[in-house]
Formats: sequence, structure tokens, C-alpha cells
Amino acid sequence: MPMRKIGVLAAVVGTLMMGTCGTGRDGRLELYLSDLPVGAEKVNVSLSAISALKSGGGQVSIAEEAHTYDLLELQNLETLIADAVMAPATYSQINFTVESGTIIISGVTYNLQVTNTQVTVPVSFVVASGKTALVVLDFNADASITETGPGAYSLAPVVQVKRVTF
Repeated sequence: MPMRKIGVLAAVVGTLMMGTCGTGRDGRLELYLSDLPVGAEKVNVSLSAISALKSGGGQVSIAEEAHTYDLLELQNLETLIADAVMAPATYSQINFTVESGTIIISGVTYNLQVTNTQVTVPVSFVVASGKTALVVLDFNADASITETGPGAYSLAPVVQVKRVTF
């Protein structure tokens, strides 16, 4: 089944879901999703436990609750999925959990068997005091979704860094 890239956009600007920087000493994290067309009607993916790893150690929670996104509704759009205020630091990776997924092809819904639920994306970025850092991640559906048999599909997330601005 031909699949094209599905983009996951992560804008890194500070700590969890706070909207503003408050003290002027923190930065922010905003996480966005977007995609490109694929050979399906819908690709729903539920993501949770989004965090960033500080260089030198220590996970910083960005968003805990699971949210499901129809990646195909995000064609040529960017949708905010997390907004976090974070302590100024250098970070070395973004982590998240893929809880579940479904794909709809010709009106039929198929569960995606998630083969790797824990996703780690190595990416170096700096959250500076009062500043916004942006990290754009690309979720490659073509490399991630495989038809494993008649009506059976698996999801092994392939996520790469597309762009970093800080």
C-alpha cells in the first residue's frame, strides 16, 4: 500500500501547557501535527507522555494525557498538540508514547498494531529565558505503516527532525 509522509510538528518553547512565560525566565514548548496526503481516508494516532530530556539528564514533562489526531485532517495545516513552559536549558531529545492507531481504507477501519510504543527523537535545542524554540518533527507514514496481511497493518513509528530554530 503506497503511503506518503505524515508530518508531526513540534515547536519547542518551555514547560507544560502554560500559555505565557510568566516570570520571563522560562521558555515555552508548543507541539504541532501536520501531514501530507496518503493512500487512506483517515490515519488516527493517539499520542501521550510527551517529554523532553535535558542534556546531562532529567526528563521534563510536556503533556501527559493521550490525545488522538486524524493526521489526514492536518493536510497543509499545523495543529497545536502541546504548549509547555520550560526552564531554560539545553535539551537533547523529545520522547512520546504512541498509545494506539487506526487506518481507514475504502470505508473500513483497521487497527494498527503498534510495534514500538515508545518513540525517542534525538534533537538538540535550547530553551532560553523568555525565548521560544521551535522543533519540527516529520512522522514518516510511508516508512511507519506496513500492510502485514489481508486487512492487517502495523505501525512502527519513524520520526525524524525536519527543522530546529531557537
